[in-house]
Amino acid sequence: MDGMGTQNALPIVGEGAVLPVTTYCFLYAAPESNLDFPTQQDRRAPNLVLDAIADNGGPTLTHALPEGSVAIENAIDPCPEIDQRGVARPQNSYCDAGAYEYVGDPPPADSTPPETELGLNIAEQDSIETMAILFYGSDNQTSQEDLRFECRYYENDLLEQPDPLAPWDPVPVELWWVSCASPWQVPLIEAELGGYIFEVRAVDLARNIDPTPAVHNFSASIVPPDTVIVEMPPLVTNSHSATFSFSIIDAFTPPQFAEYECRLDSGDPEMWLECFNPTFYSNLASGEHTLEVRAYNGAEMVDPTPARYTWTVTQGSSCDLANITLTATADGWIDEVNPAENYLFETELTVRSGATGNPEVGEPLVGQNARSLFRFALPTDASECVLESATLRLYNSSPTEGRTLEAVPLAELWAESTLTWMNQPDTLSGAVPATADSREGYQEWDVLAHVQDMLASGVSYGWQIRDRAENDQDGGEQAFISREMFQDPPEITLPQLVLRYVADEAPPPEPPAPAVEETEVYCGQVLTASTKLANDLSGCMGEGLVAGAPNIVIDLNSHTITSGLILRAGQEEGYSPGIRNGGHTNVVIRNGTVAGFGYGVVLGGGTTYNVVEDMTFTGNTLAGVYLFDADNGRTGNTVRNNYFDHNVETGIRIESESENSLFEGNSFIGNGMSFYLLNANGHTIQNNEISGVLLNPLLDSDAGIVLESSSGNVMLNNNIADTGDAGIVIHMGSHNNRVEGGLMMRNGDAAVVIENSDGNQVIGITAHQESDGGVVLSNAHNSVVRDSDLRYNPSGVEASNTNNLLIENNNASETLQAGFEVGDGLNIRILNNTANSTGGSGISFEGAIFDALGNPLGGGLIEGNTTNENGQDGITVADGGHTIRNNTAYNNFGFGIQAGEVLDPSQPPNPAANIDGGGNVAAGNAEPEQCVGVICGTGEAPPVSMPDVTPPETTILSTPNNPTAVMDAVFTFTASDDPNGTPLTGMIFECRVDPLPDPFVEPEPPELPDPGMPPELPDPIEGEGWVECISPVRFAGLEQGPHHFEVRARDWADNFDLTPATYD
Repeated sequence: MDGMGTQNALPIVGEGAVLPVTTYCFLYAAPESNLDFPTQQDRRAPNLVLDAIADNGGPTLTHALPEGSVAIENAIDPCPEIDQRGVARPQNSYCDAGAYEYVGDPPPADSTPPETELGLNIAEQDSIETMAILFYGSDNQTSQEDLRFECRYYENDLLEQPDPLAPWDPVPVELWWVSCASPWQVPLIEAELGGYIFEVRAVDLARNIDPTPAVHNFSASIVPPDTVIVEMPPLVTNSHSATFSFSIIDAFTPPQFAEYECRLDSGDPEMWLECFNPTFYSNLASGEHTLEVRAYNGAEMVDPTPARYTWTVTQGSSCDLANITLTATADGWIDEVNPAENYLFETELTVRSGATGNPEVGEPLVGQNARSLFRFALPTDASECVLESATLRLYNSSPTEGRTLEAVPLAELWAESTLTWMNQPDTLSGAVPATADSREGYQEWDVLAHVQDMLASGVSYGWQIRDRAENDQDGGEQAFISREMFQDPPEITLPQLVLRYVADEAPPPEPPAPAVEETEVYCGQVLTASTKLANDLSGCMGEGLVAGAPNIVIDLNSHTITSGLILRAGQEEGYSPGIRNGGHTNVVIRNGTVAGFGYGVVLGGGTTYNVVEDMTFTGNTLAGVYLFDADNGRTGNTVRNNYFDHNVETGIRIESESENSLFEGNSFIGNGMSFYLLNANGHTIQNNEISGVLLNPLLDSDAGIVLESSSGNVMLNNNIADTGDAGIVIHMGSHNNRVEGGLMMRNGDAAVVIENSDGNQVIGITAHQESDGGVVLSNAHNSVVRDSDLRYNPSGVEASNTNNLLIENNNASETLQAGFEVGDGLNIRILNNTANSTGGSGISFEGAIFDALGNPLGGGLIEGNTTNENGQDGITVADGGHTIRNNTAYNNFGFGIQAGEVLDPSQPPNPAANIDGGGNVAAGNAEPEQCVGVICGTGEAPPVSMPDVTPPETTILSTPNNPTAVMDAVFTFTASDDPNGTPLTGMIFECRVDPLPDPFVEPEPPELPDPGMPPELPDPIEGEGWVECISPVRFAGLEQGPHHFEVRARDWADNFDLTPATYD
């Protein structure tokens, strides 16, 4: 027997335990069995009817077969001559299945075959890639539930008849009859693949076979679906966001498996783009809009008559509703090298400064410049509102750094289709250009004065983007993404003009009143009033619940909403949310669990003042909570005090220009990423607990918090541990963010990684035992790292290709390499840091930048640092015009300060030499010169620190119950060290369960100590079977019986607890 089904509960005959509920099938001989067919099949029997196991005679216990059991006369031939008890087989016409042969009258004679019929709906799609075929049967003696069915499903080639089959030829595998049950799952039929034939026949208990199987021809002539728009904005609205949901009317594909394409404000057949259900639109301009949507069913048939909806966006009474981010209505670029060339439909627009020629030898300078142009349709219906900021944002995918780019208003109309260098429009006379430095990702220009003039004049021709220093033979080139670049939603690189108006003075709304009475709800229900759930929702095939009105509370009342779909990471459809708010303000979602959906909770475009609190999100594929443009340009939402457990890709996903939300007090364990911000700005993420520990081996842990093209966010006092990647990643043009406070431990990369992003700050964090440096920066200009504890890492701070970097008042002691490793960059300042007892130099500054004549540019400042007892130099500074002053370096294994190369006195001064700022002190270092490149005062070196030889002490905090029937065991533990030793965050733990005895190790005779030196102590015996572990640690699948657990701590000096904590 197998255990892949469900056994109905039946009365028990005799003594003993009831059968397990999972007993469903047993092996059965197929009718008409021969060498060409399978000789055995599964016999499905929801009412198997066996007596409980008992002593029915014979050497073992057996299950007796009562009269009427479907196992009677249903064994595989040939069968043994006797059963387990010694009773002769068969007692009647055929042997019985199992170890027990029924002794009694044979079943009634039956020669009438059953009849087979197909369901009213022959088939329906039941997953992304499969459909279920429905059938049933009837018989004169065998009940419907005891009938067995055999099916076959094979391709029907309409263009070629099958070859005749000779009687002696084997039956092709695809024509074999196989055991089946309704509903029977088969692959989807796709229209372009032709047809298939399905046959099914019933078999009764007397082995009579329906001689006329039910047949259906699944051909390509499936009727196309109809598309229905279910949810849409009002016909007239003041919201610049819109939420749509769709459904499908189709005889074959249920709504949850349909796919959709949408087209907004366009009649272009190339503009049909895949869209999700529901789908969100944001930053819609004032005026009329039309959405068209068409559905595809599982057979890839498309609705030939798309559904269409037209609505109008107007300016509301609130100036907050006027905030908008516009995308370009026209753009293009012009090239001085090819002055008559038009570059229509280009996906990248070039800005270039360049020239040929040499005026010094009489060659004229010939410009090779390029410029880009952008135009936006400015709104004109917010005249009563005061514009406070206007920001032009263009995505630079391939910058030449160090260039200043100008945005200059245009004075003439221009067309994309005819734009060339020769006919380019003039710029506005007297306008002051807005400037921005080139960098990767979005570049921003403050164009408030330009937009105010455009609105006042009623004329807007857009901007010209050019290099401020054109005709520069050493210039550079930029590549800006145009509006023609295809973008999968959400769009993240389009040209933008961000308009923000002075805020209304109206106070926020009062919290909505919750419901008092409990209410039964159903899957997909739209809630328009506060609701307190009275029931769980299980197996939802689409959305769980939908917020259909503002100012309501959706209180799950400790209930759970679960999806009935099996979702896979990477699939592109079927991602319904457990709870969705498409744009209503002041909605509270609280106090329950959402599991197994694409998204747990979705807050769509324009949602404000929403609160998601005290929820559990587990096993959702894309995100536990998803915010899509969830703000009004000023006010966002609050997500607090929730638990995110093993959501596959992200715990919280924030994107599409969502702004100014608060994420506070949430706990995360085992999510792919805990926070993922994509083009999301101004958020506060604080007091969250993030663990990358995975309890599901099928999932992967990524970084704790990831920012892509996201700026102005604040991350306060978040604790992040054991992630598969860095604790926090700030990259791809994420500017002016701040990370402050919080403990980060044992992450798979650095605690904080900043790449290709400017103006970010890391302040007051503690980062220990990271796999890489505490803070790692690359191409991260104008960044700050200060007041942070960065000990017990490979390095404290690593920086490369970063200008205007400030590293101040950090502690990077006890690192495996240099405490501070700094490469190239202009104007770097390393101030008042501590780096003692590192494996390399305390501070290693190897970067320098020079002009064409070899003169240093932008020299750094190394001042006020303390670097003692390091494995190499206290401070190492390469020549580059850097200033070194007021630093202290004692008892290092190299120089105290090595500030460049020692020059031969007969050589001229080195123009790249560093600058001795004075006040440096060095003594007790291994190199007798103490310092090179600067003059150091000797001072008085402190005594060398004594080595740490004190092992830590380990304590078990919690254990499993003892005794217990659970086969998994979870332990928590901690440790303490000498007051001057390693803190808990710098220790590692080692565990073992049921270890073999440690082998005996013959002690080595001690060596005689050097005169005047203390004797050297022998190394303690390590033991075997120890593996690194973290608290809590889980041991799964333990066998029954006694077990022994040990755990020991190991400090940074590699001392381990000689008396491990144990539990039996």
